[in-house]
Amino acid sequence: MLGAAGSGTSTLGAALAAALGAAHVEADALLFLPSDPPYAALRPVADRTALLEAALPATQPWVLSGCIAGWE
Repeated sequence: MLGAAGSGTSTLGAALAAALGAAHVEADALLFLPSDPPYAALRPVADRTALLEAALPATQPWVLSGCIAGWE
């Protein structure tokens, strides 16, 4: 489920995953490094890709929500 930051994809994605009994992965948590203010620093591409691959169960249903545009 893809959409721009602040569009509600994370909220809807979490609800959908819960209803389906699936894992929920929120893209912004992987794209950005923890910072104050939030969303100020991007995680390196290789790091975010590795986190994404580790977070998505290979044999179970999952829902990915957020914005992945520009991940390269």
